[in-house]
Amino acid sequence: MIPELETVVGALPTESTQQAVGYPTLFLLVALGSLVPVIPTGALVSSAAV
Repeated sequence: MIPELETVVGALPTESTQQAVGYPTLFLLVALGSLVPVIPTGALVSSAAV
C-alpha cells in the first residue's frame, strides 16, 4: 500500500502549480458570475421598450 501512496502523492501538482492554475480560474468564474445577471436583464429591458 505504501508504494501506491507514494505514487499518488508524487503525481499531485505542487502548491505553487495549484495556485498558478487556481487564481486565474477563480478570476474567470467571478467575471462570468458578474456578467450572467446582466444579459437577461438587458434582454428584458429591450423587449419592454419595444
